[in-house]
Amino acid sequence: TDVQHSLADFTLDGKEDSSCFFFEGEDYREEAGKRKKVQSFIQLPQRERRQNYNENEYFRGALNPNGPPTKKKKKLRRVVTHDFQFFDDARLDELHERERVLFDQEQELRAKVRELRQQEQWLRRQGEVADPNGLAPGALADQLEAALPRLRLPDEERAEKERLLAAGFGHWTRQDFRVYLAALERNGRADLASIREEVSAEIERPPEDVAAYHKRFMERKETLKDWPRLKQRLDRGEQKIRRRREIKEAIRGKVEQYENPERSLTLDYQGKMMQRFSRESDAFLVNAMHKFGFENWHRIKLEIRDAWQFKFDWFLRTRSEDDIARRCLQLIGLIEAENQAGGKKKRSKSSGGSSSKQEEKKSKNKK
Repeated sequence: TDVQHSLADFTLDGKEDSSCFFFEGEDYREEAGKRKKVQSFIQLPQRERRQNYNENEYFRGALNPNGPPTKKKKKLRRVVTHDFQFFDDARLDELHERERVLFDQEQELRAKVRELRQQEQWLRRQGEVADPNGLAPGALADQLEAALPRLRLPDEERAEKERLLAAGFGHWTRQDFRVYLAALERNGRADLASIREEVSAEIERPPEDVAAYHKRFMERKETLKDWPRLKQRLDRGEQKIRRRREIKEAIRGKVEQYENPERSLTLDYQGKMMQRFSRESDAFLVNAMHKFGFENWHRIKLEIRDAWQFKFDWFLRTRSEDDIARRCLQLIGLIEAENQAGGKKKRSKSSGGSSSKQEEKKSKNKK
């Protein structure tokens, strides 16, 4: 009936059994399945990994395809030393060169012994007899083995080498050397006590070891490769130390001029502006440098904060450490100018007194 018809049963040709896989009485659906099964066994080639080209390996394999792999020749390594460890490198190089030559000869002799032993084993397997006119391979190998102990350094030179290695500072690293140089730059080459204390605390070595290294450094410092550059660095550090000492002496001399420097200390500004700093604050800064030391700006800043006389001096209390350092350097310049002026006056007085005495002597001689 018309009610039973639906779109699922709709066909154009009106034949329910027709299919696009049927052609001239053959069903090609099975043929397509067979082709899929055959194609599923085909595997695609894998991508070849990239390899580095080694020319030596290529020619070694091309020229000796069936031979055994060649072994690298052993080399005698020298003990690694650095200039800051202060070894006797010249003598160590001589001993190493002699030891290297003997070591190479020993390796060649050992290779010859192995070859003779293999030859002897081959003759035994073959049941052959060695040449009666010459030595058997085993006897010749025994003679060569007996000569091996002579291809070594004598006991005296071996003991000398061990003594030279023990005399250096092989346990000192480059970082230890940098720490030592920094201590020299801060304290100077003559202050052994400070150097020994700082270096031993930082690199955790005994003070005696640091003292011994310092003695060796002072004796052989010119053998260092970078000694000209290091010398300039140490000279600059010692120049700063001398400058600090001069400033310390100038401040001490200025403060000791007064019985009560905290109240009566004055400065000669020579007509220069005080830059909003008062005379009282400048005197306080000079006394603070004398008490706490030059360049101890943080401690001086804390002292200004706790000083009762500057409780309402907001300009001074709000100064940074850099501002305090700049002002203190200016005050040191004023103090040194005063000392130079005072020295010139003393020299002029002494020269004037001596000239007046000479004139009196001349006048007496004329009379």
